[in-house]
Amino acid sequence: MLLDGEPVLGKAERDEAALPILLIDLLHRERALSDRELQLAWPMIARAAHHLVGRGPTTVLDRWEDTSGATPFTIATEIAALVCAAEVAARLGDARSASRFHATAECWDAEIESLLYRGGGALADAVGVDGYYVRARLPDQPFPELDLAHLPATEVSPDALALVRFGVREPDDPRIRNTVRVIDAVLAAEFPGGHV
Repeated sequence: MLLDGEPVLGKAERDEAALPILLIDLLHRERALSDRELQLAWPMIARAAHHLVGRGPTTVLDRWEDTSGATPFTIATEIAALVCAAEVAARLGDARSASRFHATAECWDAEIESLLYRGGGALADAVGVDGYYVRARLPDQPFPELDLAHLPATEVSPDALALVRFGVREPDDPRIRNTVRVIDAVLAAEFPGGHV
């Protein structure tokens, strides 16, 4: 949005509703936000979390503003934000919101693989893994056939590592390890200074 609050592009990115919740949680955990200030922030947290529950886990626009659907970054931020919002709701005595946010986070967590994990296929076979998380996918659409020489922009991205950064998947999860191998195989390059 612009500084005056006017929306840009007219489309909401779900991570833009999730990230402020995570910032407030971080500030509170680091003692940069008092309990009283957290209580004052609760109406904003609640509105953002209810917005996520009502419109997620997919997004109209991803954080790179070039695709829609399910993305690892968006889902990871949404799940983490809903868990934080549930904890704040419980602390402030709003058991109904706490239950709703927690249940939604658990449901979306359970759907990640069906939404974003491509099992097998030409790229997985070429890299020697059983599957990997894709960058973006429209729910209920089949994974596209791949031409390894011309992968779609929605196929591979380090954005899948947001599942680890936001605590949704463990770094040693075999699916994450497979995804890292695919990311390296597709996106890595050799430079005089080393492998990047």
